[in-house]
Amino acid sequence: MNMVKRVIGAVTTAVALTAAAVVVNPGSAAAAMGKGRVQICSKGTYQSWLEFEGGLEYQATYLAAPGKCIAATIPSGTYAIKVWAIFDATKPLKWPLTRFGASTQTDPGVKVFTYGNNILDQSFSITT
Repeated sequence: MNMVKRVIGAVTTAVALTAAAVVVNPGSAAAAMGKGRVQICSKGTYQSWLEFEGGLEYQATYLAAPGKCIAATIPSGTYAIKVWAIFDATKPLKWPLTRFGASTQTDPGVKVFTYGNNILDQSFSITT
């Protein structure tokens, strides 16, 4: 996996709470994903990925580079998915954007989009 193994830097919780905007939209955009599938699209200038909670071992998607999408099957045992961002590839700062419930039974699937240019300008949307 193309995961960052170290975290450098610190940002206050207050910045995180004021910087992130959440939009959850039901709609047909995710219909093509199919039951138990998920996709992450990095629409901003930073990389992002999904981490699956609940399985017996650590599982995550590959990094979605800016302007790219990564699709995956939700692993068995998953009950929630975390959305992560990486800012400044030269000295990576791994940052949690949100967490939401999902499983192999999630139908018709989930599409997650991340937006923004830096840690102070970040947002995401989740479509089911």
